[in-house]
Amino acid sequence: MTEQDLRYWKLIESFLEVLLPIAAKNPMAPSFADPRRTLNHASYLSLFLFGLFNPVVQSMRQLCAVSELKKVQRTTGCGKVSLGSFSETQALLDPDWLKQVFERWVEQMPRQNRRDLGLQHLELIAQDGSLWTALPRMGWAEYGVGSQGQVKGVRLHLRFNVLKDCPEDALLTVGKGSETEALRQMLVPRQTTVADRL
Repeated sequence: MTEQDLRYWKLIESFLEVLLPIAAKNPMAPSFADPRRTLNHASYLSLFLFGLFNPVVQSMRQLCAVSELKKVQRTTGCGKVSLGSFSETQALLDPDWLKQVFERWVEQMPRQNRRDLGLQHLELIAQDGSLWTALPRMGWAEYGVGSQGQVKGVRLHLRFNVLKDCPEDALLTVGKGSETEALRQMLVPRQTTVADRL
């Protein structure tokens, strides 16, 4: 794989611009202060995001392999990343950081130039829930496993801003989590929300 096979360099730069001020205000896991640690929080998250937006990178092993490319290192701020280091770092990060980054990023998104000017005054939000397929090591998340079928899947409830053409908010629940309850939790005043029959 070469640098020419990869895309979304500017997206990673934009992500880091939002992440770094947020990370500076939040407590770090003590492990990040260890001078032997070569993969920091920002590099880990930007490399992870880079992999999500480049479908040619199909595994953690490939993601660690592309970390050897000079342009990847310059963009994400990491050196060559080992599988062990990448895997260990995921347990050290607070998911709330990503939620804060996500919210700040959405705030900065401009409205799209839509033809229907009658909608411009609305905060028009579409919301739906989707069940995620679990990885083999996430057996706890599969529907119907366990002697009583008591272990449930994982569901993403997503709010999508129609006029900004981007996600607005997200919530993870168990697979059989109520979409109606998620909608109640996520409703925001002065937004017009559209959902299916739930």
